[in-house]
Amino acid sequence: MSTVIGNGCAPTRRIDKILASSSSPSFVARNVTVNSIAAANKSATSIQQRRFNGGNGEESMSCLHTLRELLDRIGDKKNGLPQELSSKLCQQYLDLDSSLARSNLETDEGELVDVTAIKRMFLLELASNLGPNITSISEHVRNYTKVAKQTETNDNETKRSFLSSIRQLRHSCKPKYEELFETLLSEAEHSEGMHFLIKLREDLRQAIFFGQSSSSSTVNYNAELREMDINLKRMLGVWFSSGILELKRITYEETPVAVIEKIARKESVHPLTGLNDLKKRLGRHRRCFAFFHPSLPGEPLVFVHVALLPSIAQSMNEIDLLTDDERDTSTQRSCAIFYSINSTQKGLSGVELGTLLIKNVCRMLKRDIPEIDTFSTLSPIPGFRKWMEQKLIHNKTTFVGPSLFTNMERKELTKLFKCKIEDMGHALISLFDNNIWTEGKFKQEEEEVLKGVLMGLAARYVAEEKHRGKPLCPVARFHCKNGAEIFRLNWKADLSRQGTQRSAGIMVNYLYRLDRIEKNHIKYELYDSIKINDSVMKLIYHHHPKSNL
Repeated sequence: MSTVIGNGCAPTRRIDKILASSSSPSFVARNVTVNSIAAANKSATSIQQRRFNGGNGEESMSCLHTLRELLDRIGDKKNGLPQELSSKLCQQYLDLDSSLARSNLETDEGELVDVTAIKRMFLLELASNLGPNITSISEHVRNYTKVAKQTETNDNETKRSFLSSIRQLRHSCKPKYEELFETLLSEAEHSEGMHFLIKLREDLRQAIFFGQSSSSSTVNYNAELREMDINLKRMLGVWFSSGILELKRITYEETPVAVIEKIARKESVHPLTGLNDLKKRLGRHRRCFAFFHPSLPGEPLVFVHVALLPSIAQSMNEIDLLTDDERDTSTQRSCAIFYSINSTQKGLSGVELGTLLIKNVCRMLKRDIPEIDTFSTLSPIPGFRKWMEQKLIHNKTTFVGPSLFTNMERKELTKLFKCKIEDMGHALISLFDNNIWTEGKFKQEEEEVLKGVLMGLAARYVAEEKHRGKPLCPVARFHCKNGAEIFRLNWKADLSRQGTQRSAGIMVNYLYRLDRIEKNHIKYELYDSIKINDSVMKLIYHHHPKSNL
């Protein structure tokens, strides 16, 4: 049997209340200007005594003040960093989010403080004050160069000095903040330290993103922030490796309520419609699996929903129909369909948890249900509309030219929309905002025209459009990197409002052939090669006869 999370109570009305809410509060990122950073810097010294309106009283010092205390102690090899100070830093930084959500962080003079700016200052202090020591690196480079010239003597002492100089150079290149991160993880409460580092990277990525569109004085710091992001991502990749993560099955009866609540809130591919929908997704003919980390108990890091079907699904409606009857035991279910995968931690972006999850779930399902021999996804195409808008509206010359449409398609579209060629881009994009497939707006022959055009464009976007040699479509890039094959495009596969708005209802099957995924993965990494099924190739060649695929 599959592993399940330990004993707990079944979800109650609390979950139903969550699902009934129209939308959960989301963090809206704000652009951090130079002025807001300067204002936060000016008031930072006065935040040593801060208060939250309606909060739990005053806190003795800000996270910036605590950080500066830690910076003073980081070089103390004898005493190290005190656990109390490490825990205080983690907790104060994490508390900033609650103040940001309430928007009522004040100084003792009653002035409002830009919490986002404070976070950016915090990151800049880390990156600049605890970055690589250029003077030390230069000194060790000179020492290495000097010793390297003497290696021709080939005696043992010279070799030892040479290897020692390499070791010292490598050590000098290690930023001090890496030592701080490791210390925080060990000295602070373990879960607290891990939460802090994940949140820190989330804020770090946001600061880098907004720094790209800010003034030059803030962009100057982006190189340091980017380097810290790369190093922290690498460290998180080690701490969240396959041997440490724990794969668990989520069940309605045995999984703790708090875990199911988090999964319900974080489901973004196909948002839950209610308690019955939740029960169905955790029912007999479906599965839900999640990765957990020992340092973060009860915190699902990434989770996937799977449907057990007799064949590869062509639509979400097919998944609903074939998994609805809990009493059905006669249907032979040989296919596992991954129809939703979600990450719950933005700070773990780029850490390949999704890849590990899919491969481990395949192995677990194969072990527990031997009759399953096919593993496929039914995936959305979230960037399809944006790509079409860029091609059809912002670059009209491409639309008019032969690279996107055949002469017959242009003739049929102008007739269908009763418009000029230069207006067809807007006409075609407008289809995404109107659920025309369920309204019966077009006749069958007209719908066939649209199907041919949109399916051809979708195939090109998924399989042909590239960025630096890799698929432009993020979902295709993810699955092809894992070694999956672009198997099939499906028309009218997701007729929900979200499905029609982002991809005109079209979805993709990415097929995981377990005996080929490693070979496909290697070809992808070495040669930018992706495996494409003949059915998808036909769509591309029909739509774009001069394709290089």
